[in-house]
Amino acid sequence: MSQCEPASANRPEPLGGPADLAWALADATKPHLNGAERSDVYMAIGLNETFVAIRNLITSAADKRIALPAALIDRCHDWLDVHIGHEDERYLRGLVEQVLSPHAIRHK
Repeated sequence: MSQCEPASANRPEPLGGPADLAWALADATKPHLNGAERSDVYMAIGLNETFVAIRNLITSAADKRIALPAALIDRCHDWLDVHIGHEDERYLRGLVEQVLSPHAIRHK
C-alpha cells in the first residue's frame, strides 16, 4: 500500500471499488484533460494508486467545471465516506459538494 492510500480495512469500499470509480471519472473527464493529465491518471490507476487518481480527477473536474453525471457524483460521495478522516477528505468533499454537485448532469 502506498503512502497516499489510507488504511481503511474496516470500512467497505463503495460499489464497484475505487478502480472502477477512477476509470469512470477518467472516462468522464477525458475530453477535458490534456495528454499529460490523462497519462498521469492512467499511470496512477495502473499502479493501483487509485486514491491519487481519484483525487486528481476530482480536482481537475472541479477546476475545469466539468459537468459529471449525477450518479458519478453520488459514487464520489460514497468513496469519500470510506475515507473520512483522511487529510484530503474534507477538501475533496468540499469540491464535490460545492463545485461538482451544482454542475451535475441530471437525467430524468
